[in-house]
Amino acid sequence: MSTQTFGFGADAGVGFGMRIGADECAPTARAPLRPCAHCLTTLTARRCSACGFCAFCSPECEARHAGEHHGHAACAYHRAVERLQKTARLDVKYLGDLHGGPMAVMSATIGGFDAQHALSALVNFVVDYLHAHEATKPLSMHTHVAATLVPIAAGTWSRALLQAVHLPQGISGTSQRTVDSEETRFSQALLRSAGMLSVAQTLGRARASGTQREGRDSDTGHAFLLARVVRIPPALETVHDYGLQFDIAISMAVRGMCPDTLACTRYGGGSKAAVAVYGLKGKLHPESGYPTFVFPGPTETDHVLLGRDACAQLPALLPSGRACEALHIRPGETAPPRGAKA
Repeated sequence: MSTQTFGFGADAGVGFGMRIGADECAPTARAPLRPCAHCLTTLTARRCSACGFCAFCSPECEARHAGEHHGHAACAYHRAVERLQKTARLDVKYLGDLHGGPMAVMSATIGGFDAQHALSALVNFVVDYLHAHEATKPLSMHTHVAATLVPIAAGTWSRALLQAVHLPQGISGTSQRTVDSEETRFSQALLRSAGMLSVAQTLGRARASGTQREGRDSDTGHAFLLARVVRIPPALETVHDYGLQFDIAISMAVRGMCPDTLACTRYGGGSKAAVAVYGLKGKLHPESGYPTFVFPGPTETDHVLLGRDACAQLPALLPSGRACEALHIRPGETAPPRGAKA
């Protein structure tokens, strides 16, 4: 697949704008203390005025996050999830079955990047986030991460991630085939949520500018990463026995984005397994017996990437057909003209 200077398709897409609601959003009595999504230094029970899920310690952090991190896309995703799934509040009760979808984490938007370098920046964002939070959100064989990369202006990109942990139904005596089947369904569910989030990222400017109808089609596509901890086969003779594997799926054009359901159809592109694998150190959890994993050292200079030849021998985390099904990608089809009725 060839990459484009702007987006993953042939021509330019849309940027974004935002609106901030009321300055104050009073926390509910049940809202737990969480780190501010922007400054990351303050524990707060305050929730944002746009969706009531994102934690912000002040209106100033809320406004900066919306402008610098494309934060209003996360709010649109959270509102759509709540409206469609009728779940409990996402930050009060964690829903491991993904009926409500995990909380979105937005990174700062990046500018001056072509598609290839933007994809590298997306991987770096995910790795840095997981590394920074490994003490409070330890990686396990059942950790699933999905990330999105969406062009929002020429050379400017919105990045986000979703993280969730799957708890297998059977702890002991469950066949490996059953466990693998559950993990596959969980990865698909997470990718469906990522698909919704990417539409929210794309539709931002169209909503703010009042051009919703025109903004429902895009020729710049979406890119997705799926990441999970994998066992590295001994035959590869690598330094690490476990690694964090990244698979990628790319679409070249998007049609019929719905601002209410965040559904769409994607065309062109494809998927590739193990575009990057980072070495991890593992040990068995003393209570559950499941392995947990950390990066080799305390800083990003300690990150270890597997060689390209070793990566090429690792299987996909999710069969290509399953990934395309979850993301509504039609890899062998050309998108209809923009504005055409489905």
